[in-house]
Amino acid sequence: MSLKQFNRVVKSFGDRVPKEKVLVYLKKMSLEALKRIVEKTPVDTGRARGGWQVSFKTPAFSEGGTDASGAGTINTGSSQILGLKDPVAVFISNNVEYIIYLEDGTSTQAPEGMVALTIEELLGMF
Repeated sequence: MSLKQFNRVVKSFGDRVPKEKVLVYLKKMSLEALKRIVEKTPVDTGRARGGWQVSFKTPAFSEGGTDASGAGTINTGSSQILGLKDPVAVFISNNVEYIIYLEDGTSTQAPEGMVALTIEELLGMF
């Protein structure tokens, strides 16, 4: 499933959920996505795992940090997500120049990628 298709499923779900619950589901899904994506990212130098960033309304354009464990990346992103007051588009981005190759399965540590696999897993939340 493509990211575009996933976004349509999420929007459709959001349209059916009572308005007062949309923010709760958005936070839960975003937190789970961040955790799963970061933890699936293979580590050699840690640059790719530390490169994940959370932003709202538009994707991040900087390269991000270098937290090889991913714990700081998850903690920082989680704080941002939990601080949301209104439903908005949440972006989990990574601008490390080789991230697309890792997503395409070039690493033996993550031959299935990170984002596509997480999207498939998250569909079960609906």
